[in-house]
Amino acid sequence: MTLTVDPSDTDLETVSTCGLCGGSLTPLHPSLTSHVPGPWALSQCAACRSAWLSPRYTPDAIGNAYAADYQPYNAPSLRPPSRSARDRIRRAVADRHLTRKYGYELSRSRLAGLGTRIAPSTRRAADRLVRHAPSPYGGRRLLDIGCSNGAYLALMRQLGWETMGIEPDAGAVDQARNRGLEVRRGTIADLSPETDGAFDYITLGHVLEHIHDPVEALRAVRRVLAPRGALWIATPNLDSLNRLVFGRYWRALDPPRHLVLFNPVSLAALLARLGFSEVRMVRPIASADWHIRESLGVVGMHRGARSIARITGPVVNALSYRRWTLADEMVFVARA
Repeated sequence: MTLTVDPSDTDLETVSTCGLCGGSLTPLHPSLTSHVPGPWALSQCAACRSAWLSPRYTPDAIGNAYAADYQPYNAPSLRPPSRSARDRIRRAVADRHLTRKYGYELSRSRLAGLGTRIAPSTRRAADRLVRHAPSPYGGRRLLDIGCSNGAYLALMRQLGWETMGIEPDAGAVDQARNRGLEVRRGTIADLSPETDGAFDYITLGHVLEHIHDPVEALRAVRRVLAPRGALWIATPNLDSLNRLVFGRYWRALDPPRHLVLFNPVSLAALLARLGFSEVRMVRPIASADWHIRESLGVVGMHRGARSIARITGPVVNALSYRRWTLADEMVFVARA
């Protein structure tokens, strides 16, 4: 990757070659709308088709991309308070699915077992809730990179994992520690196998797109991943149907916070090149309605956005379930 500092603003740098393959970049979306005013633009690699924000904030200035009221991603808890019989049924079906597919000891209900056969959306939500992680069978170690306030770690600790998180936001770290979780303030570069040991399952939930050098970050992940351990990644999909429809207004472009956007081919190729094996794409969660609503908001069409998303979202989700590369999000699992 070739970087140059913008002489008119030392907080910004320009990306002139692809950080994944070294290919040349050409303009994709020359002007992007953002909550932070700036000259934000997206360029795409002619070779691997990944896209890079350029100009972008330097590592020292990246805090400017995050407003004071920016809330890190909050994962749902395992057992939120039941509000209705329908919610309780869905939870029973999800518990049964997690028991049968992943080995967690949550439910042996035969009735719930029947429900798993006719409730695919509940199964998919349960898969995503645990990030496709199997039962630890004896307290294996799980690391969540960019763990926010630790909601996912709390869930997995409840399910038997020995958990650890790392998070750059000080407020989120304090919240996680108040839950009694082991969370360190920093980035993946601050971990080493010599001092921190190895982890059997490592997750990056919408983190990779925020990192200046994703190649080096994944190398660091590889160093602390146990032999035959698994890596789970969720990140926006540049090839998604909604990105093709909304173009520069697609909400997941999110400048200047999102620095790099992958497509399924570029991310799979990168993982394989870095020595990961059994690289596979898994089914993403339904999110088209949210992306459509938020993208309409970026366009400036706030009125009626919710209704439009409610109507068109299920259609896009249905297409994405048949062809995962059309989904707004892509999820990969790979082994060391």
